[in-house]
Amino acid sequence: MRTRFPRGPAQLPHLLSTLKQFRPDHFRQSLRINPPTFDRLVVRLQNDIVFFNSAQNPQIPVEHQVAIALYRFGHSGNAAGLDPVAKWAGYSKGTVHLATQRVLAALTHSTFIEETICLPTEDEKERAKQWVERHSCEA
Repeated sequence: MRTRFPRGPAQLPHLLSTLKQFRPDHFRQSLRINPPTFDRLVVRLQNDIVFFNSAQNPQIPVEHQVAIALYRFGHSGNAAGLDPVAKWAGYSKGTVHLATQRVLAALTHSTFIEETICLPTEDEKERAKQWVERHSCEA
């Protein structure tokens, strides 16, 4: 007979309520981002169309969706899989999958990219090439 172990409490609520405020180092370890930067990212993304729907069941809070996606982005292998992240977050695997898709969609919208990412100028690219040439071995 297979023994079933009870699932522990989800860590996401504790992360967003306690660690974010009192242990930013632990928050950063989980999501790979500082709490103020996380808050600015949530504010910037929360009005994206992907976080709105007319379904009978509302989406989970945008803050939770961003945290789930960042947690997955910051982990590799099995730790980033749907099941471990679902247990960590306290949501279903399907919700974890959808949250990750929504956050990725919001991050890759052209308006977000245009407003937040500064691509190097041609002059900056040329200076970077010269630096690499100066600091690389000839072989």
